[in-house]
Amino acid sequence: MSIQGLQLGQTLRDSGRSDLFDLPRRSLLHVPKQSRSARRVHTILNAAIDVLVEQGAEQFNTNRVAEHAGVSVG
Repeated sequence: MSIQGLQLGQTLRDSGRSDLFDLPRRSLLHVPKQSRSARRVHTILNAAIDVLVEQGAEQFNTNRVAEHAGVSVG
């Protein structure tokens, strides 16, 4: 299964793709305009995937994702 060219479980950093602005627009309230912001969104989304795969849905929460991504929750 693929979503916008990525295989299930494959992250942006694994794919070799450099299209930082190719974000899931339907699921974002605000689409980042700066590359730094787009990279942060990708980092958080990749961390969310990692936490979900590694720890499962029962352990999935924003604090774990933020910790894995190296960002603050607020």
